[in-house]
Amino acid sequence: MLLLAGLWAGVQQAVTTYEDHLAVDLVVLPTGSRHLFADPGLLPATTVDAVARTPGVAQTAPLRTLYEILELPHGKAAVAAVAYDPASRLGGPWDLAGGRSPATGDEIAVDAV
Repeated sequence: MLLLAGLWAGVQQAVTTYEDHLAVDLVVLPTGSRHLFADPGLLPATTVDAVARTPGVAQTAPLRTLYEILELPHGKAAVAAVAYDPASRLGGPWDLAGGRSPATGDEIAVDAV
């Protein structure tokens, strides 16, 4: 039981890592979403525009997120895929082991896994 409790504590701590590094005060999710990666929901562009027009909002950026389990040669790996606008300063990778952040919409950054 202690092992399961420790594993669950680790999952709970890691589940918000991406949000913790966004450096934003608010993340808006579709109705019914439980977590940024839990559901592949999509906010309509009109909602993003409405949030941008809200007094006090300095910047908005649309993100697409997806949680997936990859089958790799050395085993399975849980990954979080994030699609963001490289022209925006929000949503991109916060720490790279090497290389650079994507500069255009047809480039990707791949985790060290």
